[in-house]
Amino acid sequence: MTGFWTGRYWYDAPSEPVVSFLANIDDAGGALSGSISEPNTISRSSQRLESFIRGTRDGFSVAFAKVYDGSADLAHRVDYAGELAHDGLSVSGRWILEGWTGGFEMARQSVAEIEDEAKAEQAAAITMQP
Repeated sequence: MTGFWTGRYWYDAPSEPVVSFLANIDDAGGALSGSISEPNTISRSSQRLESFIRGTRDGFSVAFAKVYDGSADLAHRVDYAGELAHDGLSVSGRWILEGWTGGFEMARQSVAEIEDEAKAEQAAAITMQP
């Protein structure tokens, strides 16, 4: 699973937003580690939330804990469990956090695709400035 991933997660509560994220994952023989960056839809303390992940991959089963780094007033843990597609290009599953639940999906992305998206986001941000 080593590489860059783009994804989204959603809540089972339909009034809550769908949140996109970028993940950088290292898979060392089934031991997962890495980081996730996402827009801050929870508080106004920052525009983005950063977290780190630790978990395991056993065959096609994937489980990891996402822990927010505390820099945006958030430092809680969210547990994820899912299945890696047989082609190794996507993961889908469920997450849980103290009474909240939802689903997630993520797909591998090349560095060129990430750079193109970052350029598009920067261009959009520049055109939105007064």
